[in-house]
Amino acid sequence: MTTTSDSIPPDALRAWERSMRDRSMQAEPRIAAALRETPGAYAVLVLLRATRPYQATQSNDRVKSVRATHEPELEALIGLLARPSWKAVLRLEKACGRSYGLLDHFKDGPSGMTDRVCDALGVELPAARSIESFIRRGGR
Repeated sequence: MTTTSDSIPPDALRAWERSMRDRSMQAEPRIAAALRETPGAYAVLVLLRATRPYQATQSNDRVKSVRATHEPELEALIGLLARPSWKAVLRLEKACGRSYGLLDHFKDGPSGMTDRVCDALGVELPAARSIESFIRRGGR
């Protein structure tokens, strides 16, 4: 889309967005089939979606998101889907550049997954408080 959203009537823009979302949903089974044919492609896609260049395409500012979709760095990273490799994984990991948002604290804290991930990585945490300790203290 090359025009700015303020030059497009709102009803036309909403209809176009809806058609593009539908198109994306219809493509998903074919994407899944292609990923199944190439070992490692799913892992590369998951990492690709976590990179900063990919996340820039998720902007609510349509002009920025379309521009980000065609950035050379993202073009190079997307190309890694066709040839998944350990080198591709390491390149994507570097493009992620994240040290936050790694876990879903709302779910991973209470389920114990934070502790499992820490154990696997050798990260020491203070002992978790038991549910009983909250019962004894009236929920505090």
